[in-house]
Amino acid sequence: MVKIALLGAAGQIGTPLSLLCKTSGLFDEISLYDLVHVPAIAMDLNQIDTKAKVTGYLAADDGLQNALTVYISSS
Repeated sequence: MVKIALLGAAGQIGTPLSLLCKTSGLFDEISLYDLVHVPAIAMDLNQIDTKAKVTGYLAADDGLQNALTVYISSS
């Protein structure tokens, strides 16, 4: 299982990078983190039929730690 965490995923580089990661077929799980918008971005990306599951985390409620913990804990 290959996982990746993208920090700054709602930015001008992060958003297209997350789309490329989702469609690449290289990842099974993608964690997105940013200050805004990533839960909606994750929902949109999950509509693309690939094996990768995308989750989005905001800064509130330890979002950075949760994004990285998901990435680290299952490796």
